[in-house]
Amino acid sequence: KNNHRHNKKKKHGTTTKISEGSFRDKTSATINASNLVSLGDVVREPPSDKLDPEVNYFSHNSHLRLFLYRQFGIYFEDLTSEESHEAFREFAKSYNDGKL
Repeated sequence: KNNHRHNKKKKHGTTTKISEGSFRDKTSATINASNLVSLGDVVREPPSDKLDPEVNYFSHNSHLRLFLYRQFGIYFEDLTSEESHEAFREFAKSYNDGKL
């Protein structure tokens, strides 16, 4: 059995990367929000400076790590690069919409 994070499939003489799926597939049901320290109330107001998922990925990595763990019980290190970028796009949308 192949235990790689990505399988490769040959199609018409070329190799195509097949992704496993969404980062949400790695969600843990073991996070009990009542055991987490409160970070304060959600402002529910969009920020004046919006995040750009393509530009701010590295500068907001620590925010992404916290978001992943608190929302989904996922450790950043358990994601592929593709999955972490997908997660950051979702984080940036929630942030830009004032939902965090």
